Amino acid sequence: MIINRRQLRIKVLQQLYAFDQTEEASLKIFEKNLDYSIEKMFDLYYYYLLLIIELRRLAEQKIQEGKNKHVPSESDINPSLRFINNRLIKSLSQNPVLALRIQDRGVSWANEMDIVKGLFKKIREEDFYKEYLESEDDGVEKDVQFVLQLFKKHIVNNEVLYAYFEDQSIFWIDDIDLVASMIVKSFKRSRETVGEVEILDLFKEEKEEREFYHKLFHNAVVNKDDSDNIIKEHTNNWDIERIALMDILLMRLAVTEVLTFSSIPVKVTLNEYIELAKQYSTNKSNSFVNGILDKSFEELKKEGKIKKSGRGLIG
Repeated sequence: MIINRRQLRIKVLQQLYAFDQTEEASLKIFEKNLDYSIEKMFDLYYYYLLLIIELRRLAEQKIQEGKNKHVPSESDINPSLRFINNRLIKSLSQNPVLALRIQDRGVSWANEMDIVKGLFKKIREEDFYKEYLESEDDGVEKDVQFVLQLFKKHIVNNEVLYAYFEDQSIFWIDDIDLVASMIVKSFKRSRETVGEVEILDLFKEEKEEREFYHKLFHNAVVNKDDSDNIIKEHTNNWDIERIALMDILLMRLAVTEVLTFSSIPVKVTLNEYIELAKQYSTNKSNSFVNGILDKSFEELKKEGKIKKSGRGLIG
């Protein structure tokens, strides 16, 4: 699984913000945009994996060019094959599932090979790369550690790549950390599979997760007035128009979620939106949002409007 509930809430929040800022916004169009933003996140995952495959292909090409020289050197004749034979990288290059998904989704670096070649040139000049090629340790652990260092320090943090992804999709900058963390986890797990890298699915339970974010967004839009009225009752002397828009949207989503999903504990919903307030709103927003939501949820419980199924879900 590459995407979790928090990331889905973030995606819904982003679309809700855009919807709120658009005159005569179409709910159906924004629901499609929500699906698209989530699918694009998975494309980012494939772009990263394909990039590693392309680096291996360039390394193979470089080796062949050395052998074809008119007067090849000893290193040209007997080059190190450590990089192209790295178990993880080779696993990605030969994985039929990954190849099919990349093809189906139209993911390609063909038009951006200058970026890939520039990255490869830079990596070849790094000490960690040279040391790996010269190392006599041919174990799986050495392969894993090399790929982790390659990915975390020289791919994810590459400024040129970051700028490219930022230009390609407005959604990807918020997605990079999560996608990178999932790739790192799958690389680490490859220790247990002798270098075979697991290709992740977008969701653990696709039907359930899609239903979650569709309902959350749809109900937040359709029941906007009802949710805002609930929030207004507990803002004391605050005029709701003076409250930061992001705070309103976060609270609107939280109220929607607690009323819509019987299987999500109230405490989980409260904690999730407090954390999102820390990340996406002002410095004081988390305590403000916490206070309003806490009062709102207590009132909704007393009125019997929060219906949860399963032991301990109300608290």
